[in-house]
Order: sequence, then structure tokens, then C-alpha cells
Amino acid sequence: MSAISDNLIHFLARNNKESPGKQLDVFKQIVENGLRTGRVQIKFAEGASIINQIICFTDIPLRECNEHNCFYG
Repeated sequence: MSAISDNLIHFLARNNKESPGKQLDVFKQIVENGLRTGRVQIKFAEGASIINQIICFTDIPLRECNEHNCFYG
């Protein structure tokens, strides 16, 4: 089994999992306004930390996406 795919997949709008129309609206916003990022705090030793912006992509095979989505959301 290959762990990678020729396709790049970006999961979006997990809060609207049961509303494909709302997910499409989020996709349109991404196309029009650019990728959405999430804020994450990265902690270092001795209490130092930074806030950074992240984007989550995966290149797992499409057939594995349901399992991935169930685990990560």
C-alpha cells in the first residue's frame, strides 16, 4: 500500500460535515480570499512559546480519507 498519492487534499469545514452546501461556501471563500489558516501556540523549553499560523494538507490516498477524517476530524 502506498502511503502517498498524486493528489493533494485539503480538508475543510469539519464543523459543517453534514452540510455540503456550507462546505462549498467555505471552498469558494478559499478560492476568492486565499487559504484559511489556524493559529497554534508552539511551546519550547523553559516556557518560551510563539504563535504561528498553520495550514493542514494531506497527500494520503483518497481511499484512506474516510479513516483519516474520522480520526483527525
